[in-house]
Amino acid sequence: MPYGEVAKLRQHPEGEQLQQFIRQFGQANRHLAGKRKDFKAAWFVSHCQTRGGREKILPALQSFMQVDTYGDCFDKLTCNKGGLRHDLNPQHSCKKMAEQSYKFYLSFENTICNDYVTEKFFHFLFTNIIPVTFGGAEYSAIAPPHSYINALDFASVEDLVAYMREIHEDDAKFAEYFWWKEYYEPRDTRFSPRPLCELCQRLRNPLEPRKWYSDLPAWWWNVNGCRKLIDVHGEEGRFEVVPANRLSHSLKHPLCFKPEGHDNTNI
Repeated sequence: MPYGEVAKLRQHPEGEQLQQFIRQFGQANRHLAGKRKDFKAAWFVSHCQTRGGREKILPALQSFMQVDTYGDCFDKLTCNKGGLRHDLNPQHSCKKMAEQSYKFYLSFENTICNDYVTEKFFHFLFTNIIPVTFGGAEYSAIAPPHSYINALDFASVEDLVAYMREIHEDDAKFAEYFWWKEYYEPRDTRFSPRPLCELCQRLRNPLEPRKWYSDLPAWWWNVNGCRKLIDVHGEEGRFEVVPANRLSHSLKHPLCFKPEGHDNTNI
């Protein structure tokens, strides 16, 4: 079941006109930065050891910036007893606290697989916090342009943090990341019957091509491009993603992945 979606409400400019609109929006909405003066990021996390290995990025990030972790792992900071995991309400006290204190949220998935996006991403689209993504999905297919920062667009952790700092220090550039809220709407779809209805329609459609998987776990973990973070190498924490059919040891300076097996063993 999808954890959420971003629905387009109306058409917006495209191409260079969109870029100009985004810049103008940022200049006119500097106030969205509020009083958040400290350069830091928040991460709500309670799954400490993951199949994707996201936890290995944290020390590299903390070499360059402050990262506050809430939940059962690492710093174990708390915002309230209710937690955040299943609440997409923008008025949730954890989100309100985060929005008052942080400009960035680490939306790092616990499993790095194609098309796998959870509430870790959709949570903070309801707020004026920029999500920093780390996952296997094509985020440009599910979210508006210039609405998130994809860690894997950068060569290294150091480059990522340098860009985040640039955004942090310029209120107009920060505000640009929220231009889309006039044109799109994030939605919680976890309890919507629509995905199951669409599945039912496809199953009953005689024109839909038939597929058969004799080993569904093997397909999910191997054919579906799931990967595992091995380590963060070098002083800069260099990024490089290994496709599922390549050997991880061929990389010299990787924040590298290896293909995920289906042996149920966490990193």
